[in-house]
Amino acid sequence: HINNPITEGMDKEEFKSRLYEKFHLPDQKKADVLLAELVKRMIAKTSGTYVSVKDFNTAYNDELTSMRIQIAKQYAAAGIEAPPTAEVTNSFKDKTKARQIIENMHKEGALIKLSPTTYMDKKSYDELMQKFSEFMDSHDQITLGEFRDLAGTSRKYAMQFLECLDKQKITKMVGDARILL
Repeated sequence: HINNPITEGMDKEEFKSRLYEKFHLPDQKKADVLLAELVKRMIAKTSGTYVSVKDFNTAYNDELTSMRIQIAKQYAAAGIEAPPTAEVTNSFKDKTKARQIIENMHKEGALIKLSPTTYMDKKSYDELMQKFSEFMDSHDQITLGEFRDLAGTSRKYAMQFLECLDKQKITKMVGDARILL
């Protein structure tokens, strides 16, 4: 928690693996029992796929708050032309903390995950979804070229957004166009 104050905790599987190794447990199932006992005795807590100390809450110090503001500004300025995560994290000395902040911003809903390597500012995403929805209200389908023109961006960024909609099962590619599901 000291090294990762904005991460909810350690991944459960990693935590159990460390218990198994540290205490030389006879089998992996004993790590499950030990974790359950830590939770029962209120020493640890679990949340989703994370394990943490019972009283731990994520907290941004001044440095992390400053980084978060800078990251938010980068994504807001990029709009639909969402930069790869590596490009954003490379602008910081501590790339690990920058990556954690981006992941937290995604969990909080401030960033939308377009792909495993790209996020977009929520406001930009919502504005683009509004344009997309208005277009689809009067059309049966949309091509990449139509969407590119609608978004006022390049083919690369239009494709990135449409592929995200496909993954979310909002659209489906049929021939050269996409239709709503």
